[in-house]
Order: sequence, then structure tokens, then C-alpha cells
Amino acid sequence: MIYEYAIRPILFNFPPETAHSGTLRIAGALARTGIMGKTIERALSLEDKRLAVSIAGLEFPNPIGLGAGMDKNAISLPFLGQLGFGVMTQRNLLSSCG
Repeated sequence: MIYEYAIRPILFNFPPETAHSGTLRIAGALARTGIMGKTIERALSLEDKRLAVSIAGLEFPNPIGLGAGMDKNAISLPFLGQLGFGVMTQRNLLSSCG
């Protein structure tokens, strides 16, 4: 509801790339300051052994991944890592979030 009535109208007033990069900068700043990080992680992370997957000898806590194009400059990776993804890719790097 907050997104629908407050955040979305603001973001949709900007060109898509500006909204995207601005959102990532804000997320990066939140991660660096520690504001909301653990709260978000507790709310969104799910630890269930049934979701764990093993691919090519790599272990991941769940099969949900975030592709490299989301944060191509790696400015908000710590924040994105707290959102509960099992794996994130960044350019040619692969990171398990578990």
C-alpha cells in the first residue's frame, strides 16, 4: 500500500533508468548505514532446508536468484543480499546468499 500510493507515483515521474539507479543508490546507502538491514533480512529471509539446492557442487539456500543486470555497478549488493535471494550474480561473479 505504501508503494502503491507513495513510492510508485514518485518513481514513475522519472525516466526508468533514473528511477532504477536512484533506487539502487538509496538501497546501497541503507546497507552502508545499517538502517533497516537486519529488519528487512528477518522479514524476508526464509530458512527451510527443503528449498536448498546444489548445482555443480555449489550449495544454495533456495533456488531464487537475482541476475547481474539488476545492479550492474554493484552499488547495493549488501542490501539486495538481505532480501532473501538464494544466489546473486554480479558480472562474472557468483555469490551464495546463505
